[in-house]
Amino acid sequence: MRSRTAHVPLFVASILTLGLWLVPVAAQAGKSSSGQAHDHSAMVGPHGGQVAGIGPFDAEIVMKGGALNVYLHDHHGNDQTPKAAGGDVVFLVGGGSKRVSLTLGDNGLSGRYDFTASHDMKTVLRIKMTDGKTHTAKAVLNAQ
Repeated sequence: MRSRTAHVPLFVASILTLGLWLVPVAAQAGKSSSGQAHDHSAMVGPHGGQVAGIGPFDAEIVMKGGALNVYLHDHHGNDQTPKAAGGDVVFLVGGGSKRVSLTLGDNGLSGRYDFTASHDMKTVLRIKMTDGKTHTAKAVLNAQ
């Protein structure tokens, strides 16, 4: 007696094979649309700062003369900064770390830093939103 699986039409087997091929492709596409896998390091934002992906947003980070400003935009360029409640940025500087608190004001999320900014600084950006969610991102910043 023949097995029932021997009667599976070839097109069904082809569809199953195609499905197995599409799973990794769909997973990779999901990563890039989530904001976690796409690279923003070469992007310059509307305020002249460097852009980093953070959760569903793009964060523009501007460092100049001791002032640190962060602006949030959706992926269409719409300002989302008023949805932020605050946050902080941790910089790896000179073998140690420096934390800068961010508060929401008229000029985006802002804080002050008292160290010499350098080229290719590793940072961790954390933004707390008014809805209670917190978004975190790692970025390598090039000081202005």
